[in-house]
Amino acid sequence: MSARPRRLVAATLLAAVATFGGLAACGGSDENAVPEMTTEAAKAGQALAKDRGCLSCHTESGRRSTGPTWKGLAGSEVELASGETVTADDDYLKRAIVDPKAEVVAGFAPIMPTAYSDLTDDQLADLVAYLRALSPDAS
Repeated sequence: MSARPRRLVAATLLAAVATFGGLAACGGSDENAVPEMTTEAAKAGQALAKDRGCLSCHTESGRRSTGPTWKGLAGSEVELASGETVTADDDYLKRAIVDPKAEVVAGFAPIMPTAYSDLTDDQLADLVAYLRALSPDAS
């Protein structure tokens, strides 16, 4: 195949992705869509989570992964491995980040690194703002 037909195929595929992939933004339903971060704190938290590698184990979309998904987490009831249930309020979210082995979510191994205790208060607040943005129903 010459370069010209390959470019045509690539352009056609990109157009299809843009058309069908954008349906959620036009009112279609995509339950795995990540909400847009609308505050500076949430944007900073999302960037920090990406920089620190958090998204290699946690998802923004609701998909199951090595760690609990962050979609809908903030404000939800979380069952812990101990059998206890806690509300994922701001205090719980901060504790889960800086001391992840203290309250392990049921069904997940206690493998989150404890390397996040070096985060500043502002960074923790940004991460919590980001998690809250992934939980639009949280108050």
